Order: sequence, then C-alpha cells, then structure tokens
Amino acid sequence: MILHETLNTIMFKTSKYWITLALLNASQPVQAASTFSQNEVSFSPYIGSGSISDDSQVRHTSGYAVSYEYNWTISGFSIGPRIEFINAGMSTKSTNDNLNTQRTYDSDILAAGLRLTTGVHPMFTPLNGFYLSVLAGMGNTKITENESSTTTYMQNSFTGAKGTYDSIEVGSLFAIKGSFGISAAVISSNYHADFTSAKGTRQGDSLNDAGKVFSLKEDIPANANGFPDSSRLTSSAFKIGLVLGF
Repeated sequence: MILHETLNTIMFKTSKYWITLALLNASQPVQAASTFSQNEVSFSPYIGSGSISDDSQVRHTSGYAVSYEYNWTISGFSIGPRIEFINAGMSTKSTNDNLNTQRTYDSDILAAGLRLTTGVHPMFTPLNGFYLSVLAGMGNTKITENESSTTTYMQNSFTGAKGTYDSIEVGSLFAIKGSFGISAAVISSNYHADFTSAKGTRQGDSLNDAGKVFSLKEDIPANANGFPDSSRLTSSAFKIGLVLGF
C-alpha cells in the first residue's frame, strides 16, 4: 500500500513537470518529438503495487504490454494513436477466521488511446522526449485461488470474468542507436472486473470430523462462485520498455 501511494505521488508530480516542460519547449528549439520513428512498437514489462475493493491485501502487481504507436509531428510535439495488448496480474491475500486465501487475477486486455510526446533540447541527448499516454479498453480475467486452513487445502480456478480498463502513463524516451531505444515510465491503471459470469473448478483435500483425509473436486457455477458481483483493481507500477521504430 505504501508503494502504491508513493507511485501515485510520483505520477502526480511527474505530470506537473511534463506539462511545465511542454510549455517551455513550445518556445524553444527542440529535437524532433517523433522519438525514434513515425511508427513504433514496444515491449514493456512492469511491476508495482495496488489495491482491490474487496479489502484483500495486494501483494504485488506485474505484467507486460505490447504497444504500437503512430506519430504525427507538429513543431516540437508529436501525437498519435496507441494500441496496446496488456497482460496484467495482481496477487492478493486475505484471512477469514482460520481460512487463508491467496488469489491471482490474470487479465488479458486490449486497449487503445492517445500518446502525446514532447521533444527536448539536444543538449539532453540521449534523452529523446517525454510522453503522456491515456488508454481505455476491455479484458478477460481468469482467477487462481488457493485456500488453506488446519483442515483444508483447496486449489480453485475460475474463468469467464470480464472487465473494463483505463490507464494514464507518464514516461521518458531514450535513443540508444538508430531506431532502437528504451522507455521508462510510471503507470496508474484501473480495472473494473465483473465476476457475475465467472465459473470454475474447486479441488483439493479436506479433513473430516473423523480425522480422515478425503479428496474433493467439484464444478462451481457462476451463481455460486463466492466473488462479489464486481471489484475494482487499481495498480501503480514502474514500466521499462524496449522500443523499435520503423
């Protein structure tokens, strides 16, 4: 939670700095803001922290994004569409009486939006620009759940959950060689998951009143999955990317 709040503070302060820099660059000569090329593809893993509205404790968030951007250059700026596939994971834990539950939410998301980039003075080379990206999209989520107590150990899995996604990202671009470079960013995202259609399988071992262990495997319909109808998964993370222009 402390990391989540810290990253949100960094995001807020970086956004203010980005706006100030953009205004200054508007009146000064800058290098091209199209970063590396008119077309760019990137692969960006990330890791951070977050929160979830069911009051479970978030252990960490992690994942990766594959992006495509097209840049139109205008003076010291460039702007264009951004399309991104995101694999987003969140790991949580909770305790209810003597039952410990660990869950992993694994979401595949397709999002689209805009990226605005400002160039910088050539004296800052290899720093090539700062960018602000805003995305929205939809995803599918599967959940892996481990339940353990003094008498039970269950491994459960669910599919069929869906959700809507939005994010804001502030970052820097660095030219390395030719059309190849790296990006470094802070990203804040929200995923509104709908669990009403999630169904799955529950399996594991349990100790009965007679002290004997028995195995259990059962299908769990959507109307008995034990999840709230919806949850909000919020993440703040560091993101490092490899960028290729063409």
